[in-house]
Amino acid sequence: IKEITWRVIPEGSSRTIALETKEVGLVMDVAQGDVQRLMDTNGITVLTEKGTRINFMSMNSQKAPFDDINFRKGICSAVDREALCSVATSDTGVPARSPNPSVYEGATDELTCPYDPEKAAEYFSLSSYDPEGMEITCLCYSDETRRSAEVIQAYLSEFGINLKIETMDFAAFLSLMLD
Repeated sequence: IKEITWRVIPEGSSRTIALETKEVGLVMDVAQGDVQRLMDTNGITVLTEKGTRINFMSMNSQKAPFDDINFRKGICSAVDREALCSVATSDTGVPARSPNPSVYEGATDELTCPYDPEKAAEYFSLSSYDPEGMEITCLCYSDETRRSAEVIQAYLSEFGINLKIETMDFAAFLSLMLD
């Protein structure tokens, strides 16, 4: 190979289309919703490996209502990670149970809250905050993180929590996270 042109194509479906139309010969970070279609396309090879990327919903434990451990545990127990992972990754991912990816030695799910709506209700009742009518904002930066937020939104709505979803580009997201 004498020359390689590296193009940044920020939007996932645009990367997929560029590959399908042979505008490019290789793409990385295929949008999850496009993986199966590419696998079914003659002449395209899809390589998958377990990775270190984790999509997560971060809660600032210094600010209300997340300063209450029972409220945080209520949120965690209210969301079915299996369903979330299935929808957000089109069945290509593995549910995250800890801050460390499962590919790392020593990763554990020992202290996680399993999906249990009854336990979530119990945690919320022990919390200093009533979830009914509460509005929380979730910031997203990609199609995948937005799909994850939409699943979380559906589960939390069962407890009266309105999860407002805001989507922004990754640079704006990082800027807010680092402030």
